[in-house]
Amino acid sequence: MEYWLASARVDEISEARRFPLSGITTNPSLIAQAGPSWRTTLESLDRLGFGPVQVQTVATALPGVIEEVKGFRDVLENVAFIAKLPVCEGTLQAIPVLKGMGLAVNVTAVCTINQGVLAMAYGADFVSVYVARMTELGGNGMALVENLRRVIDRDGYRARVMASSIRNVQQLGSVTLAGAHAVAVPFSLLRQAVADDLSERSIRSFAENWKKSEL
Repeated sequence: MEYWLASARVDEISEARRFPLSGITTNPSLIAQAGPSWRTTLESLDRLGFGPVQVQTVATALPGVIEEVKGFRDVLENVAFIAKLPVCEGTLQAIPVLKGMGLAVNVTAVCTINQGVLAMAYGADFVSVYVARMTELGGNGMALVENLRRVIDRDGYRARVMASSIRNVQQLGSVTLAGAHAVAVPFSLLRQAVADDLSERSIRSFAENWKKSEL
């Protein structure tokens, strides 16, 4: 399982690097929360020097997607850059172009099996499933993760399934068992994944018993 930190905040990323992260994944909302402009935020991430960094386009037509991706790549000079595209007809058509530019591509907002398999057929390196968001709207994000993984294993696609929109540690564990190759996880949830009441009680018990042995 690859853990990708869902954040654009330099302070948060710096603290989270003690975990075994495969990289950073952002979206327009996280970029907007992190600073006054997308360029300023990406410049800060570039200076931090930790990646790869996934940056998502807002354009959906082919020319705009390519223009935005080139702009992101020009700013991120010191870290590996992955183009992140919201799934639609125009962005899917951009995948071969971006691959020809030597870039890896993550197709996000995938909510159906057809979207995911088309993205893989176009050459996407990641397909990101909105697990919790789908489930909250009456869908089954966990089943989509499992089914996309089944297609990859059956047909030999090189893409990886990334579970995103994860709300709690139960969902984090479930996507692992469902076969996700990677997960986009906020720092708060990453820390919660380590915590457990029984584990903490056991640690305290061990310490108390050890003190008794020193008497």
